Amino acid sequence: MPDFNPENPSLEYTFDYLRPHFPGQDPAAFPMPCTVSVQEEADPYDWDPYDLEPVDENQSRVAFASFTVVSGPVGAQLRGSPDDMDEVLYKVAAMLALERPDLMATSIENGGDLLVLSNIWVEPKYRGHDIGHRILAGILSTVGRAVTMVILEAVPNLDEDDPSEYSPEHLPAKAALHHYWSRFGFKTAAQDYMVYTGSK
Repeated sequence: MPDFNPENPSLEYTFDYLRPHFPGQDPAAFPMPCTVSVQEEADPYDWDPYDLEPVDENQSRVAFASFTVVSGPVGAQLRGSPDDMDEVLYKVAAMLALERPDLMATSIENGGDLLVLSNIWVEPKYRGHDIGHRILAGILSTVGRAVTMVILEAVPNLDEDDPSEYSPEHLPAKAALHHYWSRFGFKTAAQDYMVYTGSK
């Protein structure tokens, strides 16, 4: 029977390799979109090596996250127009350039990569165990080891499990997200954007 231990989630990564938009740009320096999926897991002791049946594809998804790693100097990589740039990255770039140029300067001074966490969702029945924190910590300790700054927009996903943008519950839900990520160490950057630099 599939089960899940929120204390020790297993992360499954998917990476998208995209062509650079700019002539001569090093592909290794191009922003790398990634997704992480957390699934219910079968009991490792309930395993038969002679069972040739395919893996159960109906096991429940516990959580998933979408993020982009921007390598090297942020100012050099976060450039472009809304037509040739991911919308989330473009909005982050605009926020950094117009409202928090000091963060961009700090990123360039400290070196390392920027991680933009564009989406994170946890199945309602698994919420309340800080699974989002554990997913981000797992990302930073694996594919995000060179990351020195994380930026996210702390707003509800506006899917069927979250209050709509114009409902009375939206503002409290947004405030709860700000509190949730502040416990990880995030600080307000501008508007609903929050930034984490590894210090609480």
